[in-house]
Amino acid sequence: MKKTFAFFFAFMAVSALSAFAQEDISLVPLQDTVVVTVQDTLTVTVPATPVTVEEPVAPEMEAAPVIVPAPEVEEEIQLYTEAPKEDKQIFNHLAAGIPIDFPFLPDGIGIIEVATTCTPYLQFRLGYSLSLFDVIPGITINEISKLVPQANIPKTIDYNNKKINIGDSKFSLGTNIPGMKLLVDVFPGKRTGFHFTFGAFFNPGYLDNIFVVNADLSTALKDAEFTPGKYNEVYFGLNDDDPKFRISPDQYGNITAAVKGWALRPYVGIGFGRAVRPDKRVCVTFDMGAFFWGSPVLVGYDYSIDPNGTAVGFSPERVSKSQDLQGLATPLEILGKVPAYPVMKLNIFIRII
Repeated sequence: MKKTFAFFFAFMAVSALSAFAQEDISLVPLQDTVVVTVQDTLTVTVPATPVTVEEPVAPEMEAAPVIVPAPEVEEEIQLYTEAPKEDKQIFNHLAAGIPIDFPFLPDGIGIIEVATTCTPYLQFRLGYSLSLFDVIPGITINEISKLVPQANIPKTIDYNNKKINIGDSKFSLGTNIPGMKLLVDVFPGKRTGFHFTFGAFFNPGYLDNIFVVNADLSTALKDAEFTPGKYNEVYFGLNDDDPKFRISPDQYGNITAAVKGWALRPYVGIGFGRAVRPDKRVCVTFDMGAFFWGSPVLVGYDYSIDPNGTAVGFSPERVSKSQDLQGLATPLEILGKVPAYPVMKLNIFIRII
């Protein structure tokens, strides 16, 4: 009996200690598991934070680790986003610019120039410049005679027994080069700034006047007692056998001469920079090239017959026959052999669209 009771008591004690020891279990989380669903999203299961239950254990017992699956929390991650559309730059960008001429190679005073894209390889530019820009303002005949003594320009003119002193009359030299211009920039690469430029210059007003010389003779005519408002009745013959070879001022006393060339002047050049860039608001470009004007000739205007003026050609052959103007024959001959006029320009563009 005593043996049976002792065996039963020992069995109960061992069972109790074993049960008590197994209650001290530290939960070990599983590694993250990934579940991919066949859709547009990626489902990731994230284990919850494991909870460790701490209970005292007998020193002679060692707790065996038990793996318990953690509850899963699902999160959806977008696998992809829509790719941005490619900017083909087909007339969807526009910029306005201000041209700045280099002093010695101007093509007029640039008022505005607009540019647009036509693929990354082409850009179109349309510009407008003032019709007349004074390069040499307010120089007198006396000063011209000192600068170009071989021209032999007369300082006084006799007309109907009246002597007209034109030596102090002021002359101004201006350009009437582009008026309007249409240019096409061709880029060898999508991102390069270097470009070739082709286009044309034209002027809706005085179509073929490239350089213009104006002289104010109103003071000289008034001093010679000619009637104001009728100054166009005065004409100056050029000592030529041809009676049509003469010039006269308009009714206000302004006398005009000009260098004529082609009305439509082709342009060819190179440049650096893009007038329109989708990633920039302000762009700076530089252009250099030349436009072709044919064989330019010097003309004077006669307002004595036509109030709008009649052009009279000063060809080297005709000028050489004039005693007063024969010194201009050589310069005019050289001018006629210059087929192109060089220009340089800096442009500042601001993208509008």
